[in-house]
Amino acid sequence: MEHTTYITSSIHYPNAKPHMGHALEIVQADFLARYYRLFTQQPVRFQTGLDEHGLKIYRAAEAAGVSARQFTEEQQQHFVSLFQGLGVEADRFIRTSEDDHKAMAQALWKACDAKGDIYRKTYRAWYDIKEEEFLGSADDVTDPSVFGIEERFIELIEEENYFFAASKYTSQVREALASDVYQIVPENRKLEILNFLDQKGMQDVSISRQASKLPWGIPVPGDESQVMYVWFDALTNYLTGAGSVVDGVIVPDQFWPASLHCVGKDISRFHALLWPAMLLSAGVALPKRLLAHGFVLGEGGRKMSKSLGNVVDPTDVLTEYGQSALRWYLLKEIPTQGDGVFTEARISEIYASDLANDYGNLVSRVVTMAKKYADGKVPEGIHGASGNVEQMVVEEKWRDYHAAVDRLEINKALEVAHSLVVFANKRIEELKPWAMAKEGNTEALHELLYELLELIRHVTVMYLPAMPESAARVLEVVYASVDTGDQPWIWGLLKSGEPLPEETPILFPRRQA
Repeated sequence: MEHTTYITSSIHYPNAKPHMGHALEIVQADFLARYYRLFTQQPVRFQTGLDEHGLKIYRAAEAAGVSARQFTEEQQQHFVSLFQGLGVEADRFIRTSEDDHKAMAQALWKACDAKGDIYRKTYRAWYDIKEEEFLGSADDVTDPSVFGIEERFIELIEEENYFFAASKYTSQVREALASDVYQIVPENRKLEILNFLDQKGMQDVSISRQASKLPWGIPVPGDESQVMYVWFDALTNYLTGAGSVVDGVIVPDQFWPASLHCVGKDISRFHALLWPAMLLSAGVALPKRLLAHGFVLGEGGRKMSKSLGNVVDPTDVLTEYGQSALRWYLLKEIPTQGDGVFTEARISEIYASDLANDYGNLVSRVVTMAKKYADGKVPEGIHGASGNVEQMVVEEKWRDYHAAVDRLEINKALEVAHSLVVFANKRIEELKPWAMAKEGNTEALHELLYELLELIRHVTVMYLPAMPESAARVLEVVYASVDTGDQPWIWGLLKSGEPLPEETPILFPRRQA
């Protein structure tokens, strides 16, 4: 069977416009999808989308004076627009209101029910509207202030619901997580979840709501007086994107099990515990990895919020700095597995240093020198294995780059790539190609310029998953193929004699102060 890669982001609540956290997660997942498309021969599928059901959405629509369907229809345009602006190339943008998702969610429900894992009971519980999460039984907790959540987000719910017997799967889920059959990254998040399991175990969870109180949702099979609780519905989207329902039976396709779910740390417990329990109940294979990324924080390391006045709209940043700069910042400056700070002052610094001065200036000066000193063509150089310093450095950097991505440390991979830019700039200052030209040392000059252009090709291929727009422009300049069959990490693939463009593009124009 052909090996495949299936990467998903979480699906996003469209109760408000997308924020910087949405931008972070989607470019992380997009980077990984692009990486696997570029560096493997295997089919890759990347899915994102919207979680359109639930009480939070329903009430936001009520407040806006429109139907839930109209509300989500209008809101999804904001997400689509942002993702397009970020250059995201998803194979599917799923919406949980779609018919095929409804069919999959109902098929999964029936499979769990057939296993005897769904039952009905009356429940009095405190509910977190903001996070769409039951906090605990009202019989056990009389004062909801113990949850540390604003009173306006907590509601007492008493109704007869369906429950999923997640507790039955505590030991199986724990074994899957502890053995990395379903690997949680980073390790500290895995240990937190295992510790939670050891202390509290898995609890049975309510998986439906009364349709009279929440009419916006997927009907429970055989009981239209109830709709599915948002997490049972939402988590199923990953299976919808990699399978079908045939005669009521779930038939996963070649992309299941999922290679990686990329989600925020605040919803990692649902993905690490409830989701595998559902799959085990239904007899469906578990996903392979879960990346629980951190948050984008504002000035001073404080959580972004309107009340603090430190919210930054990613659309505004795209307009001001462009796609490549925002993607670069989110992927390199924000630790993939932790929290990171976003400020306009810092992105201005990064734009000037990493992008304009280091990378953009490297491309410009090397191409300009090659045109001046080598008749406007890629100069003659030593192709293939040569044992020169540049080749040895490049081979080491490629090993480090691939290893960092394999650990799901995108920021570390891009630090490796950027160090190659620094190395190339240092070689120029050390070897002074302009002095070689003045001395008439043409052969050595051409070899150096070839090696510098080849260094640019290598670092630009490393940059492709992070900055596809700018990197593609550079590769056009040096006429370098990035076809996956070419194994672009091999040294010496740049063809001598190829004409260089008459005009060298300015990748990162100087910004007005």
